[in-house]
Amino acid sequence: MGKEYVKKYEINTVDFDENHRLRAITIINFLQDISTRHYWHALTESGVDDADGFWVIVEWDVKVHFYPERAQFVTVTTEPIYFRKFIAYRRYTIVDELGRCMATAMSKWAYMSLSIRKQANIPPEIYDVFGVAKDAVKPQKLQKTQQPDVEPIICHHQVGYNDIDVNGHVNNGAYFHWLMNAIPERLKAARQPNGIQIHYRQEVFKGADVVLSLYAAPEQQANTEMNGETDHFAHENGNALLADICESDRVAVQCVLTW
Repeated sequence: MGKEYVKKYEINTVDFDENHRLRAITIINFLQDISTRHYWHALTESGVDDADGFWVIVEWDVKVHFYPERAQFVTVTTEPIYFRKFIAYRRYTIVDELGRCMATAMSKWAYMSLSIRKQANIPPEIYDVFGVAKDAVKPQKLQKTQQPDVEPIICHHQVGYNDIDVNGHVNNGAYFHWLMNAIPERLKAARQPNGIQIHYRQEVFKGADVVLSLYAAPEQQANTEMNGETDHFAHENGNALLADICESDRVAVQCVLTW
């Protein structure tokens, strides 16, 4: 296994929604931030120069065991556990102020060359900096969810100023913001997702018109009547929701949420 990195993060009152529950995007933001901080902290301490290299997120697999009910400091730990060619995996835990594990996660990243904007093999010195063995066991690959043959909820969004990050494309967390805004209010009011999987496939840039298609997973599909309309998102424990985020008829990001 690799070298761990630990950082405390503050959950503020602004991170809670109208139902007084922590927004799931707060967890995603903590994981994204500590990944970047760990990388540059380790390079700075070791003196290794990686000016031509950068990382792009490929997948998130987050399991939330419980959501804190008030503002507090939490401790986030991350550890790179696998490097091979241009692919890397990281593991995370988030612990609340009482020492309880509130969430665990795994992420998959691709190493890129800034000069050619293409995938590149991870330099040998990066293995040494992070203490990742060259024969580390590859984590299990996430299973892809097939698009259900049901009528989706369709939402549209035009990419704007607040969606773009320092790399000039849509920030990883922005896609999740769009998804949560598109989910029916009754579902968000009832509970929060305990499983979050996000697959990033293509970049999206400022000014693009994106289409979000939300589907209830087929094994959870329930056609119940609600206010005279078919409710495709009636749910029990374990229900799943699939979302395709498309731009120009290509899937840029796919999300799967479970309750």
